[in-house]
Amino acid sequence: MKNQLDKFEFEVLLSCMNQDGFEIAYKSKIDSDLLIINQCDKEDYQEAEVNGHLWRMISTKERGLSKSRNMALKSARGEICLFADDDEVFSDELQSQVLDAFGRNENASMIAFNLNRINVPMKKTYYRIITEKISNRRFGSPMTAIRLKDILKNNICFNEMFGSGSPWGGGEDGLFQCDIRKNHLLIYECPSIIATIDYSNESKWFHGY
Repeated sequence: MKNQLDKFEFEVLLSCMNQDGFEIAYKSKIDSDLLIINQCDKEDYQEAEVNGHLWRMISTKERGLSKSRNMALKSARGEICLFADDDEVFSDELQSQVLDAFGRNENASMIAFNLNRINVPMKKTYYRIITEKISNRRFGSPMTAIRLKDILKNNICFNEMFGSGSPWGGGEDGLFQCDIRKNHLLIYECPSIIATIDYSNESKWFHGY
């Protein structure tokens, strides 16, 4: 059985609010090692082994999406980590899609992937990744996976003045990726579709502050 000191090849870092257990992981169809940062009204820790994977949940009274992401970075065990939100349903091949992309691009510190977006509000458009290449674009964190050691070695983290639940409310993803590039690390984009987001179901990140 895995324990919390094990190193993982791949781990999903899921930020959410007001969860009582691991139901969100089943809903998101996660089949890998997992760390959930659950912002709620208590301090708690839970773990469970599911299909040979270690699922961990840190519950915290802290508020703010960037604080959630930073807590995940500090507690992550994966060599490759994927940022996730509470409104994604993941591909059955998620782990192999992400690890294969990093295997093909050994100098990548971050890779962005496509999301299948359904019920998108009219007039709202999103960038579609067509080819695998080094990228200078900015991406939403739920599209991205990182090579954890590169991020930690360079002391890169999310600016907690930005993001949901913060004074400025947005922009944290671009700042995080700007810091990656400032440290001469590479961000790639890959056309694989790793998850579906249904925009008719509003994310809980816009409530509760």
